[in-house]
Amino acid sequence: MLALVAAGTPRPRIAFATGVIQSAMFVGATAGPVIGGILFDAYGMRIAFFANGIGLAVPALMIHLFVRERFQRPDTPLAGPMEPFRDLLQAVRSRALWPLLIIVFLVHSSMLVTFPALPVIVEAVAGPGNAARAAGVVFMAMGLSQAISAIAMGSIATRVGMKRTFAILCIGAAALYVPPLFADSTMQLALLLGAVGLFQGGLAGTVNGLVAMASPPGREGAIFGAQQTVLAGAIAFGPLVGGAVAFAIDLRAPFVMNAALFFATAIIATLLVREARPSAHREARKEADNPAPQA
Repeated sequence: MLALVAAGTPRPRIAFATGVIQSAMFVGATAGPVIGGILFDAYGMRIAFFANGIGLAVPALMIHLFVRERFQRPDTPLAGPMEPFRDLLQAVRSRALWPLLIIVFLVHSSMLVTFPALPVIVEAVAGPGNAARAAGVVFMAMGLSQAISAIAMGSIATRVGMKRTFAILCIGAAALYVPPLFADSTMQLALLLGAVGLFQGGLAGTVNGLVAMASPPGREGAIFGAQQTVLAGAIAFGPLVGGAVAFAIDLRAPFVMNAALFFATAIIATLLVREARPSAHREARKEADNPAPQA
């Protein structure tokens, strides 16, 4: 999906476009479990799986019918089943892309560090009888604020620059992960983590925009495939480390870890990331779409 958006969006609008997509993903991640839980309680597990299949088939049909893609088949065929892994290795070796892959890993693993401990923290402040409802309120507050932030920060990044916006969002998220250490009620947790979401939500869309700008024209699919590989590792790493830290040190220790990770990510982005100019990417796209005739 992100590769399709990156390939079909004008470079100056890529931050806003990826922000909109990320916002839709946050809304889906927030609403999906709620809808699934209602269907499960009302009709049973099998209906929930059936609804999941419909939810995947409908967007596939919409993309087939309504999305226009300027696809040009490459002159050289696929070199074999190992070519995707060579694409990943090439992305890791690229001076422009390897810092972004590190940032993708840090951002997405940081977002998930607190997830194993958060339901237990909510239960501790809300009481066992209200734990499920309170956890729903806290996660919904984070999800909605992240969805709003993804769209707003995508628009802002288009105007002030994606790298600068990303660094500011990281510092803001790092600072706002400290107050939840002292929250002693469900409302305080929801408000404070909602405030975190206003900074955290724009990070994924902004880093996706940076990856899209750094991708060679016509290679967006390969680059975003490499990014998804790194993302999958982050999804596994973040909760694993967060749960271990919460078990070994303290339930709220992952908040401190998140603050440190986001601050470190801001430093890495400031020192290592080079933001590509939209004009340079447009020229490269024209050369890729209209190759010079051979003599």
